[in-house]
Amino acid sequence: MHAEIIDSQLVRIRNELSASGLTYEQLQDDILDHICCMVEEEMEFGNDFESSYRTIMTSIGETRLSGLQHETILLLDKKFQRMKRITYLVGLLGSLTAITGSFFKMFHWPGASIMLTLGFFIVVAIFLPAYFIMSYREQEEKPNIIFPIVGYLSLFLIFTGAVFKVMHWPGANIALKVSLVFILVGFLPLYIVQIFKRSSQTKINPAYIIMVLVGLSIVLILTRINLSKDAIDRYTEITLLYQESIELLDQKNADFLNEYGDSLGEQAMKIKQYTNELCAMADHMTEGLLVGIDQAGIPIEQAAGRDFRNAARDAFIDNGLGDKFKELSREYEKYLLQIVTDPLVKNQVELGLMYSSDRFIIGWMPQDYADEPLILSYMKIIGLKRQIVQVEEIVLASLLN
Repeated sequence: MHAEIIDSQLVRIRNELSASGLTYEQLQDDILDHICCMVEEEMEFGNDFESSYRTIMTSIGETRLSGLQHETILLLDKKFQRMKRITYLVGLLGSLTAITGSFFKMFHWPGASIMLTLGFFIVVAIFLPAYFIMSYREQEEKPNIIFPIVGYLSLFLIFTGAVFKVMHWPGANIALKVSLVFILVGFLPLYIVQIFKRSSQTKINPAYIIMVLVGLSIVLILTRINLSKDAIDRYTEITLLYQESIELLDQKNADFLNEYGDSLGEQAMKIKQYTNELCAMADHMTEGLLVGIDQAGIPIEQAAGRDFRNAARDAFIDNGLGDKFKELSREYEKYLLQIVTDPLVKNQVELGLMYSSDRFIIGWMPQDYADEPLILSYMKIIGLKRQIVQVEEIVLASLLN
């Protein structure tokens, strides 16, 4: 008897399903059959058709029927599902490539720049546009087109700025600042509105996992950026000026010794010996810095990884070379102050070799270099070497007088 009552209402139920937006015939037939079965079960408990039918429709949610139809059509769309799978695979490939490149960058291994650039290019130029298009198609109620556009531009500028920052290309800071404006003024307000509108949805989106992976690579990269390109270039330029000055002073001292060495005697030879030993130790320390980043034998201006930290540990801290350099410098200063009589020259010796002092701030402590960027340590050591050669020049000239 219940079945007869329900059969008499089939046309009405079908019309209401169509009115609610469920127009896909095959899905409509399945939902209709499901509703009829559930209504019949309710009527078994002594309820009439009308109350049973309203109870079932309320539990299903009439407004969700059109959304269910939209999802079903997308699931049956093989082309769309294939595009979805490919999009996520591309995103995963790009993020993993970027993460691998960031690790290579941290350890200054070859191929880091290529992997970083390629990984972020895949994410920014291929995955993100495809994802936003796909996500827009998946939503039955289309959001404001401005939201995906602002979201894409924000991510595009963040990823682009991060790559430019790592590669020390111009425009990195501008891209990052503009992306911050997009996020704070555009993306976040729109995203919060979308969250409130779709708060009932709890489905996990694989795209978020990809975003987290890419974000992780950005964090890893930015934590390794110790100096800006301008700072690296500035310290490198000062280093080259020091090296040029050392070459001129070396030549001047050599010419001086050739001309007056015999008349100056043993003192001049001992000064030269100290200078040579200290300069050799300084060269050993700077070479150790480059060895630490696998750039041995490469001129400092061409070396990659000049912003790398901790290179000084292996170069001259842990092996004690820095302490030996300081001790020999102190011995050299003591010897010079014994043979020099002119107060002005003594003062110049003390100033030139002040780094050998144990006094706070004035003294040179190798341990202070432990966490410095490589180029800064390199520049300071070359600066000390220049002071040593300059002191040699000053003292030799004073001995002749």
